[in-house]
Amino acid sequence: MILSAGAFGSPLILFRSGIGPKEDLEAADVRFLKLPRNWNLLIYHAPCINQQIPVKANIPGVGRKLIDHSAVTLGPFEVNSNAIPFLPRIQNDSEFQSMLQEYVTKRSGFFANNRKGASEVAQAILTSRRAKSTPGEENWPDLFLSLLHIFPKVAQGNELPTMGMFIMNGRMRSEGSVRLNVTAYKAGSEVDTELAVIDYNLLSDPADVQVLVEGMMARL
Repeated sequence: MILSAGAFGSPLILFRSGIGPKEDLEAADVRFLKLPRNWNLLIYHAPCINQQIPVKANIPGVGRKLIDHSAVTLGPFEVNSNAIPFLPRIQNDSEFQSMLQEYVTKRSGFFANNRKGASEVAQAILTSRRAKSTPGEENWPDLFLSLLHIFPKVAQGNELPTMGMFIMNGRMRSEGSVRLNVTAYKAGSEVDTELAVIDYNLLSDPADVQVLVEGMMARL
């Protein structure tokens, strides 16, 4: 059996099925398998299966080792006047409406280009010193740098354009967790956002901080 409900959904399903850290499940007094009302299952469709289920498997690792990217944005910085002719800008409200309409109807033009270039595509991919000193990661980039040329917003009229710098650590070592909100569970909540206690624990590993600092220094 393969359970694939995402980094947050998968642990919650296991928790409510009696699978996870024994201490957490016993604290919640798990007795019912509660399912979201809009879920369609092959065997049954119900918001609550009134079936008693004890702690079926004490697996402390369920919900642990949550890893996400971390990033910082530097700016805004005023642009050198020599670069102004090459930067995007909106002259007036009429031009803005025209550009927006082109994007909505054709997915092309000014906003389409900025969407692809500003934050979704890294303009520089680097391998940090940490990766270079880690066996097996010597040639595996973990720093992604982008220039945000519409940061914090697109210049309009005679406004002076500003830019930002985006630095992302793409391979974190800091680990967080997803735990069961015992209080919400006992209150009968079936809402995932209420049942999940999410702790990203970002930058708890000092080496992750050093990677971001290295990226900022490379940008500056």
